Amino acid sequence: MIFDLVINLFESMLFIFFLYSLPLTHKPNSIWLSIGAVIINFAAMSAVNYFSPSQSLFFTVFTAFYFLYLCLISNERKGLLIIYALLPMTIAAMTNTVFDITFILALGNGRSFLELLNLYGIPTTLTVQLIHVICFYFVVKKLKDKLPKLSSRECIILSLLLLTACTVSTCLETVYLDYENTKSYLAIGVYCSSAFIILIAILFNLIYARISLENKLNLENTILKTQLSSNEQILKAQQNIHSLRHDIKHLITLLKENNNQPMSDEIQDVIKKYDTVKEKRFDHFNTAIPAVNYVLNVKREEAVEKGIDLKYTLNITHDPGFETEDLFLLLSNLLDNAIKHIGFNKRIDLEIKEIEELFCITITNSVNGQVLDENNEFIVKGGSKEHGFGLKTIELLANKYDGYISCRQIGGDVVVTVYLSEPFPQIEQENAEDSK
Repeated sequence: MIFDLVINLFESMLFIFFLYSLPLTHKPNSIWLSIGAVIINFAAMSAVNYFSPSQSLFFTVFTAFYFLYLCLISNERKGLLIIYALLPMTIAAMTNTVFDITFILALGNGRSFLELLNLYGIPTTLTVQLIHVICFYFVVKKLKDKLPKLSSRECIILSLLLLTACTVSTCLETVYLDYENTKSYLAIGVYCSSAFIILIAILFNLIYARISLENKLNLENTILKTQLSSNEQILKAQQNIHSLRHDIKHLITLLKENNNQPMSDEIQDVIKKYDTVKEKRFDHFNTAIPAVNYVLNVKREEAVEKGIDLKYTLNITHDPGFETEDLFLLLSNLLDNAIKHIGFNKRIDLEIKEIEELFCITITNSVNGQVLDENNEFIVKGGSKEHGFGLKTIELLANKYDGYISCRQIGGDVVVTVYLSEPFPQIEQENAEDSK
C-alpha cells in the first residue's frame, strides 16, 4: 500500500515535470500551478488503484487534465499543447506494453502476468519507472525545439497519430495478456493500425511539402544575398573609378591653370572632353532614404558616362522602413536592367513616389524592338542570364513586401512599376513621434 502511494507520487511528479519541460515559455506562477497539478494527479492516480476504470476513460480524463494544465502555464499554440498532453500517456502505454510482453516472454514459463507481478512486483515497477524517465528525457532533449516548428495541420495529424498509437498499444497488451474481451480489442487494434499507417503517410507528405517550401525560401534568400554581394562590389568599383576620375579632373584643372608650360594636342583634347562632361554634372541626391541616395548617385554617373539621358522625379517624404539591403538590391537591379538594355534613344525616366501606404518605383527606358511577350513578361534570351537573374531578384523582393510588379511596353518604351507595401507607414511613424 505505502509502496503504491510512493510510486503514484513519483509518477505524478515525473509526468508534471515532463509536461512543464516541454513548452519554451511559461506564464507567471507556473511553479505553483505545477505543484497543484502534482497533488491532483497523485490523488487521481491513487483513486484509479481502487476504482480501476476502463483504459479509455483513464486515458481521456488524464489527457484532458494535462491539456488544461498546459493551457494554464503556457501561451503556446493549442494544437501544440494537445500534442504535449498526449505524450505522457502515449509513451507510458507503449513502453508498458513492450515491457509487459518482454517480461512474460522472459520469465513466464506458463505463469500469468498477475502471478509474475506477485513475485517480481517491486523490481518490475521500478524498472518501468526508470524506462519512463529515460523516454521522457529523450523526448525533451530531442524534440523540444523541433515540435514548435510543426504547422497547424501537422499538429493535428501528429495528435491523431499519438492517439491511435496509444490505442493500438493498449489493445495489443489487452489481447496478449487476455484481460478482457479479446475479439473486440483485436478489431479495434486492427482498425487503428490501418488508421495509423494512413496518418503516417499524410504526415510525411505534409512534412515533405514544408521542407520543400523551406528549401525554396532558403534558395531565394541565397539568391538575394548573392545579388546583394555582387551589386555592392560593382557599386564600390564604380565609386572607386569615379574617385579616380575626380583626382584626374583636379590634375587637368592644374594643367589648365599652368599657362607657362606648352600642352600637347592630346592633353588639350582631354581638357575639352572634361569641360563637356563637367557641364553635365549634378548635385548629389539627398532624399530621406540613404540607400536611394547611394544607388542613384552612382548610377547617374554611369548613365552620364554612357550618354544616357536619365531623368528622375522623386517624391519621398519619409523613410518607409524597408530593409536597407532590400531597397539597395531592388533599385540597383532596376537601373542595371534599364542601363544594360537601353535602346537607341538612350533615355531613362525614374519616378519614386508614395501612394497612401504603397511605395512605388517606376522606370521607363527606351528599347529596340519587342522585349515583352503576350503575357507582358520579359523575353529572356539564352545570352541574357544576368537580366533574368535580376528580374528574379526584383520579383522576390516584391513578394517579400506583399507587393507586385507591372510591366508593359508602349511603342519603343518599356515601363516597369514595382509596388511595395510599407512596413512602417507614415501615419505610424507620426504616431510614434507624438507618443515620444
